[in-house]
Amino acid sequence: MMRKKHFNCRDSQSVHTLLNGKHQEHVLFYQPYTSDQELMIVLQTPVMKSNMENYAKQLVFVDTTHCVNQYSFPLFTLVVRDDHGRGVPVAYAIVSNESQKTLETVLGIVCEHFPTSPRAFMVDKDFAEINALQKVFPESAILLCWYHVLQAVNRWLSKSESGVHGLSNTQKRNEIISFFGKLKACTSEEDFKATSAEFCQTFKQNPYWPHVV
Repeated sequence: MMRKKHFNCRDSQSVHTLLNGKHQEHVLFYQPYTSDQELMIVLQTPVMKSNMENYAKQLVFVDTTHCVNQYSFPLFTLVVRDDHGRGVPVAYAIVSNESQKTLETVLGIVCEHFPTSPRAFMVDKDFAEINALQKVFPESAILLCWYHVLQAVNRWLSKSESGVHGLSNTQKRNEIISFFGKLKACTSEEDFKATSAEFCQTFKQNPYWPHVV
């Protein structure tokens, strides 16, 4: 049923027709997928542009959704918070890979439409994404999403190389996680550094210290 709504039996041609048709004004950048180049589509509607101009000066969230089509291409969404505290998108990007080079190109296009460099971007722990943002927005700080930080810590602590995996080390893992909760509660950089130093001092005397830090 969905296939009948396509402009062409070839998906690449359907995309080309769609992006060069009535939605062309919403396309900031389009690079077709070929054997020699990656697919890159960057979209922004007038409403998105307005939200970017009004709310993107402070914090911009970067969200990645994988496998949005049959080719498993990721969708990148840049999101800001409006006056009502709601997250609203300011740009979409569909790409055929998540390499730093591809992300730098996409972010470079989006960068041209920001009124000024945001104070900070909040991302997950993807290093290609972080490196691309630092290259394109050198004046913006990079913040890690707390959910992904805790997820990474828990996954690491559950591995044998952490030195604190298994049921016998449950209390040790809980102590480490508890300190990360203290780090989250810090309200200033100075407080964060002090708590980090306390963390190091606390676990430095433990035999599993080399595995933790």
